[in-house]
Amino acid sequence: MTDSHAWFTDGWQHTRAALAKNGIRLDGFRVTEPHKDGAEHWHLMCYLKKEHLEIVKSTILEYFGHSQHAVRFKADFSRNIQEKKATAASYMMKYLIKTLNGEAATNTDAANDGAFKAEADAADAWRSTWGIRSFQFFGTLF
Repeated sequence: MTDSHAWFTDGWQHTRAALAKNGIRLDGFRVTEPHKDGAEHWHLMCYLKKEHLEIVKSTILEYFGHSQHAVRFKADFSRNIQEKKATAASYMMKYLIKTLNGEAATNTDAANDGAFKAEADAADAWRSTWGIRSFQFFGTLF
């Protein structure tokens, strides 16, 4: 386990416990990827009640820091599929494809001269080396 993985999992446990104490349920999905230096970062898609958004954001910031580089939020409450803009689900799908199989990535629009596949293969090797789960559902009954 890497130091960054331990930091993420510890912070995430504390975040979810603090929210649960306030009666806030957080469901969602996360994908883990390495930066070029080997430190990981997470992509999260969370489902929550709109009225809980500010407390969820402040709780996450409490455990993960207030730096703009540490945490970025993008609310997706009012996206319209017909606007042809990326949604949270399409954003997460891009990262999920990279974690499942680099070969699958070459059959997507994101594949550009094999760079996407190479990145997917490198991320897969990193996760395998450190025993890190590539994606995970949370708060759901799956």
